[in-house]
Amino acid sequence: DHDDNEIGCEYSVLKINKTFGIKTSEEIWGTTADREFVKKDLLNGGYSFAIVTQYQNEKGNASNEVYVEVKNNWVAAPAFSCKQIGTNQVQLSWASSPNIETYHIVVYTGNEDSLLRFVDLDYSKYTEFNVPAETENMEYLYSYDEEYDIDTGIKLKFEIYGVHHAEDGSEQKSATSTQSIRIK
Repeated sequence: DHDDNEIGCEYSVLKINKTFGIKTSEEIWGTTADREFVKKDLLNGGYSFAIVTQYQNEKGNASNEVYVEVKNNWVAAPAFSCKQIGTNQVQLSWASSPNIETYHIVVYTGNEDSLLRFVDLDYSKYTEFNVPAETENMEYLYSYDEEYDIDTGIKLKFEIYGVHHAEDGSEQKSATSTQSIRIK
C-alpha cells in the first residue's frame, strides 16, 4: 500500500540478505510501477523483503521488512527404491514431484576388487543419464553389462535427483536420494 498522490512513483523490491539474523547486504530484485510484484522459482528457505519508493531518481524510505517462508514439494529428495529383476537388470521406482522436468541418475559400480574396499565401490566406474518426468509414479529398468563373480557379487549404488528449469533458464535441482543393492 502506498498513496503516491497520483504522481506515478515506481517501487523497488529489495531482498534483504541476512546471516544469523543480521543484515549483511541487500539486492534489488526488480522495479515496478504496479503495487504487486511476483518472484518465481524461489528455492526453499526464508526470504526478507522491503519496498522502496522512487520518483524521478529520488528514493524514499524503505517499507517495513516482511519475511516469507518458501516451501516447495519438488525440492525434497524423491522417495526411491530399487530391486533386482532377472539377470543384469534393476527396477528403479520413485514418486515424481510437480515441476520436475527430468530426473538425473548416477550409477556407481563396485565389487570386492574395488579400490575403495570399505564401501566396495569404485567411483571411477559410473554411468549417468537423464529420464524425462512423465508420470506420477516413475519406473526405469536399468540394465548393466558388468561381469561379476557369482560368489562375491556386484554392488550398485544409485543416486537420483530431480531437475527443474527456472523461468530465467537456470537449472534447479532437488535433493538427492541414494539406494544401494548387492547382486549375487
